[in-house]
Amino acid sequence: NPLNGGDPCPTDLIEVAGCNEGPCSEQDCTVAEWTDWSVCSAECGRGFQERSRDYHRRPCEGGLGCNVALKDAKPCEMEACECVDCKWGQWGMWSHCSQKCGGGQRSRERW
Repeated sequence: NPLNGGDPCPTDLIEVAGCNEGPCSEQDCTVAEWTDWSVCSAECGRGFQERSRDYHRRPCEGGLGCNVALKDAKPCEMEACECVDCKWGQWGMWSHCSQKCGGGQRSRERW
């Protein structure tokens, strides 16, 4: 920017020009290798494992597209889950009574 009445710069700050103007050569789509299988989603019992891959190169100028899956899954079986019977915890504190007189209700919970 000009200061103290100076003249502005004679050209723009950005210049745009064409490049790589030759025609594209036909390229078929390709995909990358599969990732390793994930760990089993379950700590015990039945779960699943996943793997994925991405496009390595997309088709260009009429090249063949990728008609393939990018995600894959399979079941996995871990050790059987240990059966745990339900057990109640201790009772909590009683709530305040719902009435000051004439009979009310109060409650408490346990987990």
